[in-house]
Amino acid sequence: MKRNTNKTYTATKEINGTKYIAQFNGVREAVRATELYGKDEVKLAEYILENVIVEPPHLNMDDFEDLQEYRSVTNFAIGVMSGRFRGEKNQGTDKGISEKELASVETGAE
Repeated sequence: MKRNTNKTYTATKEINGTKYIAQFNGVREAVRATELYGKDEVKLAEYILENVIVEPPHLNMDDFEDLQEYRSVTNFAIGVMSGRFRGEKNQGTDKGISEKELASVETGAE
């Protein structure tokens, strides 16, 4: 289904008193990032913090107080990157990366 590809979607979430704004960069970019960095949590986090989280800008992993805060922010960003922020149900049958694979990236599990 072709949609308006010129529109930028963002989602906002407050985590530990900090307002984070994440931007959906499109399906192609989500697939590209997953293909390039999906098995390397550090590289994926660096990509997400620089390209998906747009506010506050230029975050890095060392900016977080603890691992729980880092995971909360990156899980939020991965959800936005994947398009899950709109509240729509997935109507396709092939999700590409499985929910289990995505969950392992989100939690750092193998």
